[in-house]
Amino acid sequence: MPKWVKVVLIIVVVGFLALVAGVIVAARWVRSQGTNLQEQGKKLAEDALAFGEGKEPEACIAEGLVRLSNCPGFICEAKINVFLAGCLRAANDATELCAGVPPQVEIMATVNWQLEECKRRGWANNQRCTRMLGAVQTHCAQLRE
Repeated sequence: MPKWVKVVLIIVVVGFLALVAGVIVAARWVRSQGTNLQEQGKKLAEDALAFGEGKEPEACIAEGLVRLSNCPGFICEAKINVFLAGCLRAANDATELCAGVPPQVEIMATVNWQLEECKRRGWANNQRCTRMLGAVQTHCAQLRE
């Protein structure tokens, strides 16, 4: 067997073992934090509903951006998206908000809308803002159904 084949096989085996180890570590973390994450999720959903009740959808987006500015990391962004989705459900009619929101399947329109919305809100070229606006698109898509 040529030496380069052995090197490639070793790299593949080591990569596979690292992947398996990562899955095991992630599974243990989720198992140990699962109850805590569920409790946080329930509280977050309750907070979102309470915040959004009787407010305009714009207030939910503004609050999402405030929370986004104080929160680093992927998990935090996911929590903000959960908050925003719940808040928008509880807020007043979002028909006006959704009028200019393109469907998520229209990729170029989505990108342009997200970039323009973030720029308009003082978050120009910010990926975290554009990802958060995905929750707005999801909400508007549900209203259209």
